[in-house]
Amino acid sequence: MLFNSLSFAIFFPVVFILYWFVTNKDLKMQNILLLAASYFFYASWDYRFLFLLIFSTLLDYFTGIKISEATSQQRKRYWLWLSVIVNVGFLALFKYYNFFAASFAEVLAQFGFQVNPWTLKVILPVGISFYTFHGLSYVIDLYNNKMLSQGKFLGLYTYGYDWPEAYAIEKDGRMYYAFYAPEKDKTWSGNIELRGLNSGTYQVLDYENGKQLGSVESSNPKLPVTFTNHLLLEVSKTGQ
Repeated sequence: MLFNSLSFAIFFPVVFILYWFVTNKDLKMQNILLLAASYFFYASWDYRFLFLLIFSTLLDYFTGIKISEATSQQRKRYWLWLSVIVNVGFLALFKYYNFFAASFAEVLAQFGFQVNPWTLKVILPVGISFYTFHGLSYVIDLYNNKMLSQGKFLGLYTYGYDWPEAYAIEKDGRMYYAFYAPEKDKTWSGNIELRGLNSGTYQVLDYENGKQLGSVESSNPKLPVTFTNHLLLEVSKTGQ
């Protein structure tokens, strides 16, 4: 389904109307709608690869829960590495296997060994790097003791509409935000809006790098930032 196709011209307004006018009073239904619409949109490219996206979603969801429930560092590390190995394994298989297989065959040929490596006869799944690293950042964040899967997800940002892509979670009186650059390995610079803050002054921490980014007022919760790939923020009320 291309953005300039007739099918997308039908698909987009249907989802838009359902989101804003049918499910607008039920956040859970809105999230389910966006999830189903996203899966449908991805499957319209090639339904055979939809299982990869669904599998990655479920893997990160359940390993995230297990990390949050783990009572020892060893168990947390086990679930973390399970997610990392499986996710990176799929990425390496589909994106890099053919390259390394061919390169290894060329190296052997330099020493007089002729081999015909087995290669995958499949196209690269669209967005596999994007959703793999998104999922891993979520699981790693949980491992680093934020336990955000136990917090309350707030539908303050609309995927595909707000820029940059953003998510917010409330937990233990603090707000946690995740912002993602539009392009992988590219730097994004501009103002971000920290939505959902109650009245007051708030300190902003880049908790991935342990760097204080200053403070914002709830009346004007915008903050100039520059980041590459993603930015993870912990926002707490001054004096908390």
